[in-house]
Amino acid sequence: ARGSLVVASADGRVIRRMGTPGSAPGQLNRPAHLAVIMHKDLRVNNVPVSHSLLVGERGTNRVQQLALPGGGHMRYSTAPKLRDPHGMCVAAQRVFVSDPTSHAIRILQQHTLRTESVLNAASVEGKDFNPHGLAAHGGKLYAADPVAACVW
Repeated sequence: ARGSLVVASADGRVIRRMGTPGSAPGQLNRPAHLAVIMHKDLRVNNVPVSHSLLVGERGTNRVQQLALPGGGHMRYSTAPKLRDPHGMCVAAQRVFVSDPTSHAIRILQQHTLRTESVLNAASVEGKDFNPHGLAAHGGKLYAADPVAACVW
C-alpha cells in the first residue's frame, strides 16, 4: 500500500505493514530507501530499542527514523537542500544519503539526523555527480552513479 513498509520473513511471508500515508511524523510518503542502525542503551518512550530503521522518501526532503521492531516514530531530518533522498548507508556514526537531484551526498549525524556536511560535484573531480546507491566498507564510501556509468 502507498505510504507503508512491508515487514516480511526470510521466506517471503508478509508479517505486517508499518506506517500510514501522509507527511506527518511517523507517516510515510513514497518510502523508497532503507538503512538500519544498531543502538546501545537507547530508550524510546522508556522502551529499550536495539535497532532503528531509516526511511528515505522519494520526492521529499525527508529521512525518518523508526524504532524497531515496533515502528514507532523517533525523529526525522528535513534538510532544506535535500531534495530527493535515494541510497542510504550507515558508517562511522554517520548516515550517508545520496541526493542525485542535488548532485550531492548529505552526511547526517547518526544520533540527531542533522546535516554535518555535503559531498558534491566539486568534491568529486569537478565532474557531474549523480549518486544513487551507497555502500561503506573499510573506512571508504562507494557511490553508484548510473549517469556516469561508474562507481565513485
